Amino acid sequence: MLDIGSRSVHLQIADLVPDSPPEHVAGLKRSVRLAEATDRQGGSTRPRYAVSSAP
Repeated sequence: MLDIGSRSVHLQIADLVPDSPPEHVAGLKRSVRLAEATDRQGGSTRPRYAVSSAP
């Protein structure tokens, strides 16, 4: 599952087996603060966003 919000991005990875509940494998959450770069009309005030692998 990938959840992209205005303040963070949250990735959840699960092992899916038929007739069994999902088994959590890994997860990652990063702060992105997209709302800080949005104008009143919903447009971006920044042309690009840096992607970082640092926690």
